[in-house]
Amino acid sequence: MARRPSDEKPQDSKPGSGWGVLGSEEQETAARAAAAGDPGSFHGDIASAELHWFDDGAWLRRDPFKDAWGGFDAASGAALDEGARAPDWRPWSTAFDDSDAPFYRWFHGARTNACFNEVDRHVLGGRGAHEAFRFEGDRWDPSRNDDRGGPVVERIISFRELLL
Repeated sequence: MARRPSDEKPQDSKPGSGWGVLGSEEQETAARAAAAGDPGSFHGDIASAELHWFDDGAWLRRDPFKDAWGGFDAASGAALDEGARAPDWRPWSTAFDDSDAPFYRWFHGARTNACFNEVDRHVLGGRGAHEAFRFEGDRWDPSRNDDRGGPVVERIISFRELLL
């Protein structure tokens, strides 16, 4: 895990939740204790900020810096205003169900979709032209890339192309 001062946000184009950004060993110890003490709340805060969840015809994600829910209308793809749900709303009834241990259930009652979270949300958020995948063949051409070398076959696929 990268370590940064606790008040420094990641250098991404949009701020993330800040989870995993630990500025000291004390913060790491506190995070471990919080995860062990209440895993549902700890991981639920991360999941609500990092993933979009489907609820009532909308894909929603919590902005951890504004503590507001926003997202996209599922039918039209239109952006929803922040405040689509109350700040303490969660799409699941139980974040961590350990009632049948060792068979645990996470985010019981919630619905999400890996494809939406990996592809669609980037296109809807204006990042459709950004690189999603890069394929490089196994043959190398030393004359490419200003004589630094490069693959003979290279293909870059954007998020938008993945939807086609």
